[in-house]
Amino acid sequence: MLSFLARRVPRTVTANQNPVIFDGGRSRIEFKTPTDRYLVVNRWPPSSCEASRNIALRPPPHWHRHQTETFHVLEGTAEFFCDGQRILKNAGDSITIPAKAIHTFRNYSESEELVIEFVLEPQWRERDEAFFRI
Repeated sequence: MLSFLARRVPRTVTANQNPVIFDGGRSRIEFKTPTDRYLVVNRWPPSSCEASRNIALRPPPHWHRHQTETFHVLEGTAEFFCDGQRILKNAGDSITIPAKAIHTFRNYSESEELVIEFVLEPQWRERDEAFFRI
């Protein structure tokens, strides 16, 4: 294929945006200050909303070779899938996913927004933030 002839899709530069808005405002990612324990806060619409089933922030099942990942649910209920186990976490709960564990998560509630903060390894904070920015 002659890829150099392909039409270029315009990119949105998000490097200086905070929060970064996705899905026409239905979801967003907000970067926390460098002194905070967590890296970002994600906001997701209720799962009953048709648009929430395909939000940009919903990660496919994945794993991290060397990193643990810690999630803290601020509002709503999160449904985690980790190495074949289904785990529900409510507001105030935390969960740490070990390195190499296949995992994903979503908003479990059909009526409430999910607000969740997370961090991978604090010493790699800048690299992890770069993953979400262009």
